[in-house]
Amino acid sequence: PVSPEADASSHEQLKGMLASSLSSSRGTASSGINLPERLMTALPEGLGRGDDGCEIIPAQSLKIFGRTTNGIKVFSSLKHGGASESFLKANVRAVKTFSSVLETLCEIYSLNIHSVAIYYEPSGATIAFNSNKALYFNLRLFSHLHYREDEPLSGECYSYWFSK
Repeated sequence: PVSPEADASSHEQLKGMLASSLSSSRGTASSGINLPERLMTALPEGLGRGDDGCEIIPAQSLKIFGRTTNGIKVFSSLKHGGASESFLKANVRAVKTFSSVLETLCEIYSLNIHSVAIYYEPSGATIAFNSNKALYFNLRLFSHLHYREDEPLSGECYSYWFSK
């Protein structure tokens, strides 16, 4: 069995690592992102991805679309061009609501709000990704899973986005 002291020490080390990681976050891209698809073969212990042990990290091609009132950058998909921008224009309230969720996340984790961004990618399975120590969150999943116009957000919404 592990002693309470050892658990407390592990907890403090984990808090220190998290604080260090958060303090080293960087601002999001100023104009866009063009990341190639990557194949990750060295996964952390305990994380299995399929029979071959690989995880494919999808390519991301984004361009700046605008900013929310709280300063979070919003990106559209270059791959889906006009459709991505049309969705963002038609769903301004969802973007604003999602930016509020992310602002709360930043406050709780002491994360600089300029190190998170929203993007809209209508296809693919990516929920969020990290690029150069900045976090990008897909509006598609938020709007499909949690956003209902004129309804308050559920606790499940915050639980979902704070654990991603």
